[in-house]
Amino acid sequence: MNTIPMVLVLDDNAEDLEMVDIQLRKFGYATLAKRDPASILRRLYTGRERGTNRPILTNNYPTLAVLDYEMHHAPDSSRRVEELLQFLWENYPNCRVIMYSSVLGRSDVRDRINTAHPLALLEDKRPAVDALVQRIHRA
Repeated sequence: MNTIPMVLVLDDNAEDLEMVDIQLRKFGYATLAKRDPASILRRLYTGRERGTNRPILTNNYPTLAVLDYEMHHAPDSSRRVEELLQFLWENYPNCRVIMYSSVLGRSDVRDRINTAHPLALLEDKRPAVDALVQRIHRA
């Protein structure tokens, strides 16, 4: 059985989101691209098991997540990036995470990311999006 890797793409900037999404699809990846963490979380689980705090996961099983850290223009601000990171860490341990942002040089941001997902890789957003997609594809 041949499965297509699913990549989560999160970026509050619609143009950047579309550019990354299109490029990843050109390489043959299935994508779940959204502008806010709440939208992605809604696609990953449908609720909690009765009597427990365990999420009921959907059939969307990401193998890679490419997430922008800053969400100033997100249409839904009810959930934070750190919540999505922690959810991925707890429920999809084999999903590789790449965080990209221009604020990753700040130690407080790196600490928040590391607390939520200790294995998240950090990438500077300042180079062109095409360069980011090429690095993802090579990895």
